[in-house]
Amino acid sequence: MRRIATQRLRRRWSCSPCCGATREAVQACGDLTGKIVIDCTNPLKADFTGLDVGHTTSGAEQVASWASGARVFKAMNQVGSNLRDDPKAPGGQPVMFAAGGADGKAEVMGLVRDLGFDTIDAGDLVIARLLKPYAMLWIHPALRRGFGRDIAFALLRERR
Repeated sequence: MRRIATQRLRRRWSCSPCCGATREAVQACGDLTGKIVIDCTNPLKADFTGLDVGHTTSGAEQVASWASGARVFKAMNQVGSNLRDDPKAPGGQPVMFAAGGADGKAEVMGLVRDLGFDTIDAGDLVIARLLKPYAMLWIHPALRRGFGRDIAFALLRERR
């Protein structure tokens, strides 16, 4: 199942600096009405010290405005691209939060889960505003503090 999910998603991964290149990439896709779009970008400043967009809006909400009629979700921005289709970690299963509307969320959650993530429904797309700063918690140690890109977060739960 992971292989199928990876094949289905791999063609859609897109990384671009905020926000002109992302807009161009979305517009180049043509009519996305009814299609599921997973925004995996982070609208970073050029020096990786912070976000260009966040808190009062999000890159995912911008993508939704550019992809009129699409079902836009925020996910896959909380690890490096090297871990997106094979998120193995010796300490446990990496967590991936996903935000977006109800229509299509089960499919998105299933695809992300099939890739190997502990997938958590974060709520509506507006929650992408929180997922961007959360991603900075990965970006800062990974890219600025020397931890490298092979790190991920896990969500620990009490066993019942």
